[in-house]
Amino acid sequence: MSWDFSTEPEFEKKLEWMREFVRDEVYPLEVLEADERGFMRVIRSLQDEVKRQHLWATHLPPELGGQGYGQVKLGLMHEIEGATVWAPIVFGNQAPDSGNSEVLAHFGTQAQKDRWLYPLLDGRLRSAFSMTEPFTAGSDPTLLSSTARLEGDEWVINGHKWLPAANLLGKRGQGFLIAQARLGPGRIHHCMRWLGMARRAFDMMCERALQREAFGKKLASHETVQNWIADSAAEMSAARLMTLHAAWVIDTQGAASARKEISMIKFFGARVLHDVIDRALQIHGSLGYSADLPLEDMYRIARAARFYDGPDEVHRVSVARQVLSGYKEPPGKWPREHVPTRREAARRKFAALLEAATTDV
Repeated sequence: MSWDFSTEPEFEKKLEWMREFVRDEVYPLEVLEADERGFMRVIRSLQDEVKRQHLWATHLPPELGGQGYGQVKLGLMHEIEGATVWAPIVFGNQAPDSGNSEVLAHFGTQAQKDRWLYPLLDGRLRSAFSMTEPFTAGSDPTLLSSTARLEGDEWVINGHKWLPAANLLGKRGQGFLIAQARLGPGRIHHCMRWLGMARRAFDMMCERALQREAFGKKLASHETVQNWIADSAAEMSAARLMTLHAAWVIDTQGAASARKEISMIKFFGARVLHDVIDRALQIHGSLGYSADLPLEDMYRIARAARFYDGPDEVHRVSVARQVLSGYKEPPGKWPREHVPTRREAARRKFAALLEAATTDV
């Protein structure tokens, strides 16, 4: 089977514009000192420029104001956006709004779209997602203890929230299926954003290694630092290829066919993000641990990545089960590759030829 992650030159031009725009216009938002009103005015101006470039909310189909890009293209865009927490908001792809807007687009009624989807896409609303409960395992949605009861014209959720019946998305009892339909693409976007963040931390690590001296030479000349840089480069490359492959499988075969690939990139990508940032912190020392650099904020995000959207342990179990389903227990008491057993089988297989060879001599 051939893999093709290529995109057309016209799209690469869009990515190049995004790289420059994020670096020059979005990075400064991280250190901007302004009140909320002033800050939002700046955000709006940047969002307007993104819309003029036809790069706003690209995860949605054209009829809803998006570009209808597949997961490979979306992944490449999210890689650029992931370098700073403000880029997804500027491009209309921030979580959980992007996923919630997709759910509304695919499963909402026209009235629901008019009331919630279009204002959300326009940036006039923000959405939320709530699942974790204090006394149940949040990573397993089937264990949620909250109940939803239809009372007249309202869906009443036990506890502190309730909903008018008109706000039910899809059919009654389909909540879990609808949520699962969104998780695959969402994890692609998570992982590609992590790669963008990891790349930024990696760049900082390399620059600091060339700038700082210890024990009479640049950090970049120390073998341990060189190992960190080499390991980080290899791990990021592996994570990137794995993620783009998972995106390609979704584009060509559907999300259901990419379950194993999606689970693998989730825990592998989170670990790569954590390890790269951890090494960058180590090279920067106390400066990296302080709020004078973005590394300390990245580190908190990286650590959380290993348990939100399903903890690493759950995804590892899912991958292992899918892998093991393709195997079966070998017959007999010895492993299938047991050399003495194979040797005896080989002797029997070639007995006639071996005997003939002896006779010829």
